[in-house]
Amino acid sequence: LAEVAPSTNRIDGIVGGRLTVREAHSRTNGPWTGSGVARLRDGFLWDLPLFGGLSSALDHIAPGVAQSRFNSGSATFTITNRTLRSQDLEFRSASMRLQATGTVDFDSRLDAVMRAELLRDVPVLGPLVSLALSPVTKLFEYDVRGTLGKPETSPAHVPGVLMAPLRPLQTFRSLLPAESEKPAAPPPPPAGK
Repeated sequence: LAEVAPSTNRIDGIVGGRLTVREAHSRTNGPWTGSGVARLRDGFLWDLPLFGGLSSALDHIAPGVAQSRFNSGSATFTITNRTLRSQDLEFRSASMRLQATGTVDFDSRLDAVMRAELLRDVPVLGPLVSLALSPVTKLFEYDVRGTLGKPETSPAHVPGVLMAPLRPLQTFRSLLPAESEKPAAPPPPPAGK
């Protein structure tokens, strides 16, 4: 975690798993093959950069949902040519279910899709609310690229221009000229004149 999250972030939980490596060579030269499973219990992961873009979008829709702890999480994965692939990464909390599929390689490069289902696991009402929200579920599906330390998230099915109302401050900042684009101030008049 030290490589992908600043030490000031709050990240905790209990992690366990199994890793089987069938073939391994040096980190930069040869192929690796294997498989494994990972599990999380009582985890707070929202301060990881990987969840940054998604957590702000979720908090605009349902304030506080991206501050909840995950009761459980699990994933199975395979390793081929120094790349981990998972089709079933899933985190669950009382207020949401977060799922992801994709890859991350040994150089931390990401190629994944993350989906959030709000209120999916709330007792009794959860399945009904989930069914009612199913037409807008695609709003909570994000492509994730970049690296683990600097992920780039973007809505998978919604053009950026339609997401602008959900991010008013970011949209406003993007309309302002950047620091380097501001005109230079005129030089001060010479002294004594």
